[in-house]
Amino acid sequence: MLRKVFFAGLAAITLVGAANASTITYKMNATSATTWSLTAATSAGDNFGLDYYVVPVTGATTISHVNVSPKGTDIDASSNGSYGFTFARSADGVATISAAQDSTGGGTPVFGLGQVAGNLKALIPAGDTFAGGKPDSIGSFASPVVLATGTNPANVYPIIGATSTGFVFSTSNPANAFAAGGFVTPTSVSIIQASAVPEPATIALVGLCLFGAFGFRRRAA
Repeated sequence: MLRKVFFAGLAAITLVGAANASTITYKMNATSATTWSLTAATSAGDNFGLDYYVVPVTGATTISHVNVSPKGTDIDASSNGSYGFTFARSADGVATISAAQDSTGGGTPVFGLGQVAGNLKALIPAGDTFAGGKPDSIGSFASPVVLATGTNPANVYPIIGATSTGFVFSTSNPANAFAAGGFVTPTSVSIIQASAVPEPATIALVGLCLFGAFGFRRRAA
């Protein structure tokens, strides 16, 4: 009996220790000169995906969040019918972008968000109806997972705040995911800011300069 207790305790320590070595990476992506997307990724092998995110941004002209990050509902379920980031979800236009998987009793944990691509509709029981929270009614998600999109002044992209944080799952057991210790703060949060997208005229000028330099070298030779 003591041996079982010892190994159970050791497994719990190993599990939490692995999750505490994890990293969430928030990245601001320049999708065009005047548009952006915010993505999140979690490190592999030391956690089971993103459970909660809080990302303040400054400098955005518009912020779309409500129909961007993955969420959906199994409308036939009598309980635990929400999937994805359905809880405490910030509205469009709010400068602190945040949401969580529903740990209050209404959600089913979705593992691997920020690690793998997939869709929420595939997770509900066969025959149930999925009410998609996204325009495609599928709740599809990429890896890294897209949390928000928006617009910005030309080549001046929003800045991710240094106080960004979140939780990752420390277990892949659905029965324990929302219990104490089932989701934890990662060891570190990495932030990658956007780089400006060169305008077409700039790209053409660079190409012309390179072509001219190549021609000069040929004449010199």
